[in-house]
Amino acid sequence: FTESLNQGARGAMFFYFASLALALPKFGGTLLLCYFLSGVIFMPAWIALSRRIGKHRALIVSTTLYALLLIVIPLLPRGQSMLYAAPMFLLGALATGFVVMVRAITADVGDELRLEGGQDLMALLYAVTSATTKAGGALAIFVSYWLLGLVGFSAKPHAVNGVEQIRGLELVFVIGPIVFVMLGGAAFLGYKLSAERHAQIRRELDERDAAFAEEAAVIQTLTGEPGEVLVTRP
Repeated sequence: FTESLNQGARGAMFFYFASLALALPKFGGTLLLCYFLSGVIFMPAWIALSRRIGKHRALIVSTTLYALLLIVIPLLPRGQSMLYAAPMFLLGALATGFVVMVRAITADVGDELRLEGGQDLMALLYAVTSATTKAGGALAIFVSYWLLGLVGFSAKPHAVNGVEQIRGLELVFVIGPIVFVMLGGAAFLGYKLSAERHAQIRRELDERDAAFAEEAAVIQTLTGEPGEVLVTRP
């Protein structure tokens, strides 16, 4: 949820921020391209890192570095387009880290719940994740424009915003996403479902599924009718 709040808030304000705060009215699209392109490029790197340090730790690393880098952007000289390409490229790479890890952790939680309760709730978990993502994105737009109104910034066409209003835009653009992603990362401090625990869960699930399959085969042999087999996620 907090990840989608960050994405939604940043997206709602980005072109205003690029045009007015960074003095790059014609470079906003290129910066967004750098942001999204890096996400595709660095996705395998995050998967590899999660295998070394754990998914929740990889998520915490991505949110922390994202917040620190976001602080740097307003400090760079205005109007220097190439100076902003590299930070935006890195921000996109870091954002991909927590997007991918949240989905991967959801799958792990689904395995744990299936082992404990005997029901496959994976579809429900992903539906909840998708719903909260959409809700967060919608809420972020409302909150962003509400905050911009509080600092006196006008997003209306042809509006004239002074130095103070543009400074307020900078603060909202930076502080809001930082708060959202840091809250998301903090939620995984002390997270118990480690890679070792998940591996154990998978072994127990595989053993249980094999036992069900063997029992179904015996029933079919004795009765000539297919036995009930527990359908599980591979």
